Amino acid sequence: MLSMDLPAKSDEVFLQDVAEGEKLQFRGAYFTGNTQNSDKAQIDFFILNPDRKVIFNRRKQAEGIFSINATKPGQYSFIFSNLKSRMDKQLTIAFQVSNMEAASEPVVEDNTGLEGQGNQALGDDYLRDEEVHQLMRTFQQLQVELVSMQSEQRIALVRQDMHNGHVDLNNRYSWWTALIEGALFAGFAGFQVWYIMNMLENKRLLL
Repeated sequence: MLSMDLPAKSDEVFLQDVAEGEKLQFRGAYFTGNTQNSDKAQIDFFILNPDRKVIFNRRKQAEGIFSINATKPGQYSFIFSNLKSRMDKQLTIAFQVSNMEAASEPVVEDNTGLEGQGNQALGDDYLRDEEVHQLMRTFQQLQVELVSMQSEQRIALVRQDMHNGHVDLNNRYSWWTALIEGALFAGFAGFQVWYIMNMLENKRLLL
C-alpha cells in the first residue's frame, strides 16, 4: 500500500511491464483524501495498454477499484490525473500483480475493442468480490484514521498559533514595560542631578 501527495494540475504515472508469454492479472484500489467531500477529492484514473489505448477508466471519482488481465506483452500505464483540479490530493493506492493462470474469478480482459465506459461497467461488477470488499473496508478504516490525524494536526496548529500569539503579546508588553521603566528611571536620575546641582549653586550664593 502506498500513500503519496498528488499535486494540483499534475499526473502520477505508474508503469508495469509484461514480458513475452506472460499472462498477468493487475488488481487494486485507490482513494483520495477525505472522500466525505467527494467533489473536492475527485480525480481521473486511466489504464493504458502497450499500444497506448485506454482499457479502463474511472473519471471524477474519489475512490475506485480495478482488475484487468494483461495478455499483451509490453508496458502498461496506470495514470492518476489531478489535472482538472486546483487542489492537492492525498492519494492512497493498493496494487497487486499475480499470474493470470492462477486466477479463478472473471475479470476485465485486455481487449482494445473495449474501452471507456464498457470496461468501467465490468470493473463495477467486480465490486461483488468479497476480497475487494474487504480491501475497500480497509481503505475506509484508513480514511477515518487519516481524517482523525488531520483533525488532531489542525487542533495542534491552532493551539500552537494561540500560544505563539500569547508569547508575542507578552513580548510586546515586556518591551513597552521595560521602555517605560527605563524612561522613568532616566527622568528620576536627571531630576536628582538637577536638584543636587541647584542646591550647590544656592549654597555658593549664600556664601
